[in-house]
Amino acid sequence: MLDKLTKKLEKAGKIRKQKAGFVQIEALLKEAVLDLEEAKKIAHLAERATYLLAYNAMLKAGRALMLLKGYVPDDGAILGTKKVSEL
Repeated sequence: MLDKLTKKLEKAGKIRKQKAGFVQIEALLKEAVLDLEEAKKIAHLAERATYLLAYNAMLKAGRALMLLKGYVPDDGAILGTKKVSEL
């Protein structure tokens, strides 16, 4: 199922292949962890900022996972709202 979805997204121009080293993937994950740590520190001060930091951490972790599989987003739309079933 994952291979089928990957091919569909690649054909639609949503993702493209890109080689990445573990250093690049690790850096994204470290940034995600830092964002989450900062979000915890300011949770009692700024709810919106906490949400934004956590959301950015999720985006970085997702990008790291895509890179680990050898892909990056390629349609210019970093933020998407479509369900997988709609693709």
